[in-house]
Amino acid sequence: MIDFFSLRRAAALLFIVSTLSLAGWSADAVAEIDLVAENATAPASTTAGDTLSFTYSIGNVGSTLSQAAAAQVYLSPFPTIDITQPFPDYSPLDLDVVYGLDPGETLPRSRTVTLPNNVATGTYYIGAYVYTSEAESNTANNFSYQTIHITGTSCSDDGYESDNSAAAARSLLFGQPQAHNHCNGTPDWVRFSAVAGTTYGLSAGEVGGPVPG
Repeated sequence: MIDFFSLRRAAALLFIVSTLSLAGWSADAVAEIDLVAENATAPASTTAGDTLSFTYSIGNVGSTLSQAAAAQVYLSPFPTIDITQPFPDYSPLDLDVVYGLDPGETLPRSRTVTLPNNVATGTYYIGAYVYTSEAESNTANNFSYQTIHITGTSCSDDGYESDNSAAAARSLLFGQPQAHNHCNGTPDWVRFSAVAGTTYGLSAGEVGGPVPG
């Protein structure tokens, strides 16, 4: 004979187990990584080409493990950078990789970096931008930086300025090379006329070391 009460109880237990399993799955699904960069420290002033110590900390204030994270140490005329841009407004100084950052864990980091030797005299930002290929809940706290005054080389704007945007691009004539300075840490843009179906070759070279921007 079928025990209807037992069957009903079993069904209820199955429902409860299924509900708990679903709740557990949902909790795992919303667990997120949140990387944070803090406490950037470097000398307040230095000279172009110098080697110096840069320290910062990387943490995970999210609720799940970060399998791998990286920190781009940079020098820039701007406090924050965008590493996805094809013409970056920064000079990369070092790439620091951290594996297995637990929720709530913070690691102090110390890096030895060498500044470009052809930086114009001025005040810049030296910082760390932390990132990961994993989903992250908040990227607004991924930067830590400080100002640094650099005594460097003199730099004068080239004759193509102001050409810092696509709208302000200057004409490039084939067979006539151009030399551009990047005193203000901004990209330069050029344009040329092309014929459909024709293949063109363009080349660009860097004179000296990288300049911020």
